[in-house]
Amino acid sequence: MLISAVLSLSASGEKDIITPPTMGKAAHAGFLGLVQKLDSRLAGRLHGGRDKPFTVSFSQEDRKIGTRLNHGPWLRITSLDGELSQLLLELGENPDRIGPFRLLDAEFQVDKVYHHPEEHPWAGQSSFEELYNNWAARAKEGRLPRKVGLRFYSPTAFGRSRSAFDLPLPLPRLVFQSLLDKWNRFSSIPLEPDEEEIERHVGIERHRLETRMLDFGEYKQVGFIGECWFIIDRQAGAKAGMKLLRLINLLADFAFYTGVGRKTTMGMGQVRRIS
Repeated sequence: MLISAVLSLSASGEKDIITPPTMGKAAHAGFLGLVQKLDSRLAGRLHGGRDKPFTVSFSQEDRKIGTRLNHGPWLRITSLDGELSQLLLELGENPDRIGPFRLLDAEFQVDKVYHHPEEHPWAGQSSFEELYNNWAARAKEGRLPRKVGLRFYSPTAFGRSRSAFDLPLPLPRLVFQSLLDKWNRFSSIPLEPDEEEIERHVGIERHRLETRMLDFGEYKQVGFIGECWFIIDRQAGAKAGMKLLRLINLLADFAFYTGVGRKTTMGMGQVRRIS
């Protein structure tokens, strides 16, 4: 199951909580502390694995440094892992089970856990099977958009091998290969790697982007935010083109749950499709 759960928080007590420049590390630590309290074995697996099946982001990354955390913050957790998804679902039915939630040097109360977009715009549920079958059906009906828009809500960047510098640009190969790798890592429905086809036949039609810097304390991280529209080449060929159209549209929907690029477990790369 794929899930995006939003935890609505309220501060316990009268103490003011002043935020650091970037909340990514605090949100990540708070999430792992929560899972440790509820299921230590699952926490150990999530913490120790190289490939992380979750993202964590915080609601107030666009606020100024030093904002007080007393006014309706929320934490978003997405999961590609069956056990973690089930735990997040159970917390929605019984949020009192969470108890005090530790963030920074303060305790919060979890008032509500949202799982549905009708409850919160960043909440949602799906599955690998549902996403796959949806776009397989639309391919049979010939209803595959050739233009796909993504909005990058938090700074996004891509690591590069043999380079000390990350790339803060939404090159189609980097965006969709990142998503394809995550899908094949955690889904039982394999998608054929098609990096060469993506490189040749997926381009950028237009974009409205800007760079942002995140201060993680020991280091700073640059990324881009904004909108980017990708277009699939009509010259890809009938069969190959249809397969590529289905792949790109499927991955664009998948991006809501997995994020894109580096440090998605610390709030970077939060993205969703532009309807």
